[in-house]
Amino acid sequence: AEAIDDDLPTKTVILRILNSARYGFRSRVETIDQAVALASARTIREIVTACQISQIFSKTSEGTIDQFWKHSLAVANFAKLLCLPADPAAQDSQQKTELERFQLDEDQVAVMQDVKLWEKIELGEEDDPFTSGLLHDIGKVTMLMCLEDSLELVMALIEQEVQEAQAENKMWAHQVVDIERFLMKDIDHQVIGTRLADKWEVAPSIQQVIANHHQVAEHAPHIVKLAALADIAGNCLFPYPATDTQHPFPILFDRIDKAMKKSTKQGAEALDEIISEEIFEDLVDVLNRLDLPNHLWELVDFKSFFKLVYVLAPKIKSATIGFLQQTA
Repeated sequence: AEAIDDDLPTKTVILRILNSARYGFRSRVETIDQAVALASARTIREIVTACQISQIFSKTSEGTIDQFWKHSLAVANFAKLLCLPADPAAQDSQQKTELERFQLDEDQVAVMQDVKLWEKIELGEEDDPFTSGLLHDIGKVTMLMCLEDSLELVMALIEQEVQEAQAENKMWAHQVVDIERFLMKDIDHQVIGTRLADKWEVAPSIQQVIANHHQVAEHAPHIVKLAALADIAGNCLFPYPATDTQHPFPILFDRIDKAMKKSTKQGAEALDEIISEEIFEDLVDVLNRLDLPNHLWELVDFKSFFKLVYVLAPKIKSATIGFLQQTA
């Protein structure tokens, strides 16, 4: 509380967020002392980190910076939610509180309980899913500020590849890190982000996430695998720098939306059928061309994963947009 109290902008944001409907405290939080007492230290740290990182990179005038923050916050929220136990018997009091803050409905909880992803992810005491997700792509925004025209070149090449794919009646599917290396001689946002994180003396586990979320080794720490899955999930809502009309995952999700409206079945049963039949071949094709590590799907099979992401997407989107509005 003493460390934060003199920082008026950060203090204001913390109080605004904790007084939002998501936290649902019975009485209004008026002081930072109250905030620290009512919310966990991790919750306060997450808010402060997001505010500080946003301020550091606020000088960039790049028009797509909002999309960068949407992507980063979506990945942070997915990383946090995907590892939370949805079974009350497996929750400690903090996990129960964190899950309640996402305000999931019964169907969303049921899908989490069916997939049981939290049982496959073993995190250390120092691992921080939210901050790892928030910072995983800091190399991209650093490129905006330090490497002139880098983003424009990457986006121009993406658009060219999108048009070529459309001409073949395919969806574009290419790892952005490969495009960055092609343009910048083996330098990519992971390398740049890792150098920055090292200079900032960021926690080692977060540095590993920044350095390896696209090249996840089979025996990588589970926090890296979690961040990689959360990054895939974040791209289903807010891809970056590819747009939602270029990236294959939002396009596939839009097809699921349309098919759900036409389906004679309801809920999970309809979703299972659509993923298994209507988009299955295209999803497999996209995943193969993206060349994602197969051992990620040892934690969760890809059909169950995309079902889970689709079901949780509305809450993640709401949490992401809400946070951005409250910290504007």
